[in-house]
Amino acid sequence: MKAVLFVVFLILGTVIGSGFSTGKEIAVFFSRFGLFSFFFIPVCFVIFYAVFYLLLTRGKEKLKNSKKSKLISCLMFVCATIFSSSMFAGVENCMTSMHFVFVVVLMFLVFALCFFACFKEIKFLSKINLVLIPFLLLVLFCFFVFKLPKSSFSHIASPDFFTGLLGGGLYTILYVVLNISLSSVVIAKAGENLTKKQAKLSAFLSAFVLSAFILMINILVVCNFELVNSAMPLLAMSEGIASILLRFVIMVGCLTTLLSMVYISASCCKDFSLSDRFVFVICVLLPFFLGKIGFSFIVSFLYPFASYLGVILLFLLFLRKG
Repeated sequence: MKAVLFVVFLILGTVIGSGFSTGKEIAVFFSRFGLFSFFFIPVCFVIFYAVFYLLLTRGKEKLKNSKKSKLISCLMFVCATIFSSSMFAGVENCMTSMHFVFVVVLMFLVFALCFFACFKEIKFLSKINLVLIPFLLLVLFCFFVFKLPKSSFSHIASPDFFTGLLGGGLYTILYVVLNISLSSVVIAKAGENLTKKQAKLSAFLSAFVLSAFILMINILVVCNFELVNSAMPLLAMSEGIASILLRFVIMVGCLTTLLSMVYISASCCKDFSLSDRFVFVICVLLPFFLGKIGFSFIVSFLYPFASYLGVILLFLLFLRKG
């Protein structure tokens, strides 16, 4: 069971980032379709489970066969850089009201952890996620419980049937692709020593927890539909101690995904025989400065773009012959 939990928390830590924990990602891919969004969350669970299981059982073989493809490495690097820039932007958004000295200390810690993510084995990510992810999920669940009674479905403006069904379906697929295309490297690596029974349980638990929290966040955002276009919907509906805790949770979500993305970027760079110094510059400093364009812009526009790149990436990894 310990091996299963390691894999589950590793998957959750890779998927749950700034976009997820702020509600922005759920708003873009689900909530904006109003009541139609609830139909597609079970669909999301089924796809997540199937792909997680495939990656845990056959991912290593597929990635090994594609190891020499420079195109795959380039696509992974671009997508990972987009994700990393979002994580950095999310961290900075949460630090807006903090004292300068505290900000400097936190950013130093983030860069130090990113350095280790560049050059350490995947066990480093597993240990970090095993500590941080349970806390993140607990706070998000408590936030859902306390905010739900104040919400109402009475003013939801859903799109017409065709737009809701077609658009919601398309964005559900893009959402899974967005998270799976990059997570494939981490998940495949995590599944190396699992039995088929352990892989099934890991895939099920990961898909279930993700879908359950997508449902919770979607309920809150849909019930507060006027915040669907907010940069950070959950933060916008919080106040007082809840706001402080949520900011910390967002930072935790940003950090866990950021470390996974840096690990993936660094893995891609190994195919090009780059120096360690240059790897750190392009895997950490590049997305840090790219994040300056703004969290909302990255999630609203660059995430869908990364989804389309992810379709190509998954095709190259799993559908082509060889």
